[in-house]
Amino acid sequence: MNKYMLDIDLPTLTHEFISLIPSQISLTNKLMKAGKVSSYTLSVDRTKLWVMIDAESEPEAIEIFTSSPLSESQK
Repeated sequence: MNKYMLDIDLPTLTHEFISLIPSQISLTNKLMKAGKVSSYTLSVDRTKLWVMIDAESEPEAIEIFTSSPLSESQK
């Protein structure tokens, strides 16, 4: 298992984006319990997010993140 750190720039907070936060927290908690996410940190100004993901490969780490509600909102 490898560790991957995702360094994510967050968009300006909109009502739509804020509405996704509860489902993001729920998914993050599930991924942490499953051992897929080991750390999830939001900057004080809420413009950056750092996520430590445990995965077999970089594509798997990216897939774990891109399945999240906040990532889906950016597509």
